[in-house]
Amino acid sequence: MLTIAPLLLAAALLFWGWAAGFLYLGIIMAAALEVSRLTKARWEFTQKDYNQVWNLCAVLFIGVGIYCFAADNGVETLSGAFGAPGRRAAALAKTTRSVLLLFQWFPVIFFPAIAAQAYGSRDKLDFSTFSWILRRRLMGLTPPPEPNEAPGGINVSFIYFGLCLFAASAEKSESRLFLPILGVLVASALFTARSRSFARLTWVATLVVTLAVAFAAQLGIRELHQALERIDSLLMSRFGGRAVDANDTRTALGSIGKLSLSGKIVARLQSPNGLFPPYLREASYNLFRSPFWAATRRDFGIILPETNETTWLLLPNAQRTASLRIAQFLGPKNRLLATPAGVASLEELPVFQLETNRFAALKVQEGPGFVDYVSRYTASGSIDGPPDADDRYIPEGENETLSRIASELGLQPGIDTEEAMRRTTKFFQDNFQYSSYLRGDVDKGETPLRKFLLRHRAGHCELFATATTLLLRKADIPTRYAVGYSIQESKGTKAVVRERHAHAWCIVYYNGQWHDFDTTPGSWASVEAEKASWWEPVRDLWSQAWFAFSKWRYGKTSLRPYIPWIIAPVAIVLVAQLLWRKTRPCQKAGKQQATEKVHPGFDSEFYAIERSLEAQGFGRRKHETVRDWLMRIQEAVPALSDTLSKLVSLHYRLRFDPHGLVGDDRGALRAGVSAWLNEASEFPTKTPRTQRNTGLL
Repeated sequence: MLTIAPLLLAAALLFWGWAAGFLYLGIIMAAALEVSRLTKARWEFTQKDYNQVWNLCAVLFIGVGIYCFAADNGVETLSGAFGAPGRRAAALAKTTRSVLLLFQWFPVIFFPAIAAQAYGSRDKLDFSTFSWILRRRLMGLTPPPEPNEAPGGINVSFIYFGLCLFAASAEKSESRLFLPILGVLVASALFTARSRSFARLTWVATLVVTLAVAFAAQLGIRELHQALERIDSLLMSRFGGRAVDANDTRTALGSIGKLSLSGKIVARLQSPNGLFPPYLREASYNLFRSPFWAATRRDFGIILPETNETTWLLLPNAQRTASLRIAQFLGPKNRLLATPAGVASLEELPVFQLETNRFAALKVQEGPGFVDYVSRYTASGSIDGPPDADDRYIPEGENETLSRIASELGLQPGIDTEEAMRRTTKFFQDNFQYSSYLRGDVDKGETPLRKFLLRHRAGHCELFATATTLLLRKADIPTRYAVGYSIQESKGTKAVVRERHAHAWCIVYYNGQWHDFDTTPGSWASVEAEKASWWEPVRDLWSQAWFAFSKWRYGKTSLRPYIPWIIAPVAIVLVAQLLWRKTRPCQKAGKQQATEKVHPGFDSEFYAIERSLEAQGFGRRKHETVRDWLMRIQEAVPALSDTLSKLVSLHYRLRFDPHGLVGDDRGALRAGVSAWLNEASEFPTKTPRTQRNTGLL
């Protein structure tokens, strides 16, 4: 039975559903609980049944907790917690998201408990329901306690009400209605349980002031949070990870130390003929402001899907000459697809909104966290926009250095583009080497690019790509800076892309389209491969398992349609075992029904003697047998002791003999009890009243 005010629990569930994005689920759960108030039928759950219901809640809690942890790359989070400060911060953020996600599911996890309370015949759940330790202690008592002798209990209505509000608060809400609705719900619950010691007007005024202060504080915190987000890129850019933004990207130019990325698998590829493109591009940029590359004219346009809603034509008239299946995870921000150059169409991509810009970035605005799609591409076109003046722009601070190198290479306006690319490639191959160690320098007036080109002549892909992009611009050749991944690890028709395969290169415009151009020494792949840790194969096994689970979760495997047919029979059996084994529901909560099992001998006439002696003050003590009881009171009624002994023997036979009492023996018990009661009324008692009887035997 629910003791909370009508509709209040339903309102809390609807509020949770609205705030957490589970409105339909909230409506169903609210209706299920409120219907219990409209019917008088109640299930006679035993304490064992309540224990099983709570065990189910515990299993749901553990299962949802594991799911929330794994859904945010749990293994990476655990390893990151013991890594560098930047990785620890990211790990903490992921852990926080996992915990908040678990909080949001509290109303669902503990719904079986409140449903058992609503449709059960008890107004409280025993404390032993929630404690396995207390259950074991009670099992050791002989005899076990009856329900009304339990160590205490609680009605969980208000507790569940609080869980709903807590779960709703775990989701960040941008609506200004959130706090007023929360305040109304809290006020309504408190009003029903308010103290009568204060006037109603005083109580209401105090509550209104408290809610007003809370509302003002919430608005202030929101404004502060937005202000911090506006300066986040300036304060926290040095701690940023691999996430790519389609509008701008910060390079590692000028940083000091070893550049290191993990062996985490970020994408899995499959080619029908075992041939893979060299790169998967995520974004490209045209404006350099050390150490940032940015994209001008950043506007994105929406791509409309075909009628099947999973096919997206990017180059409708292009001849698609190759295809590649790509499976990748999409983060909560900057959800960019990694696609090959010349991508013409995307198939089996179940996203709600896909956008692109003139730099060929493909951004998923609305969609799942995992996608497994087919990218068809061509060598005769691309979705990149045509070049403009920004694709030839050279920053003033780098012009002197670039002019010096361009003069040495003969990179002047009018040179053939392919000849300029050949000279640039030879320059870097003959004079430079790849290094993931980022050197520092005392001269703060010298730019990182100048140090790379004139003195160090060693660096990572970002330096090679930046230098190449700007050098070719000295020859008036349109170029852009591209970022994405290099495909290095393939076997047969499959390949994996790891985080350390992240790469930067140049794209050059000639012959009417954009072409990839990479001058980073080929040794960079082997240098990065040496960073693989000894436990990378173990992590790959976890990645493969999570990949298979994600395919099932998002419907990308043929096994998923059959899963409900496996789960449904198990769920039906569990529900049937819990509910339908009951004899029949009682008609009203709190009423005892005639369906209870009648034990042999409970209709014995001897109990009339017990009641008579109890009325005279000779009641049987708790846990005292009938024979011990008679020995204690025989001094008070000595004349009746002999007769009582004979009647007790007949009573015991009726209670415990498998054959019971039949025929003349049962008649003898009735006649003996009747005679004893008549005779006992003529004898005075000798002792004062004793402890009241508490049980029958």
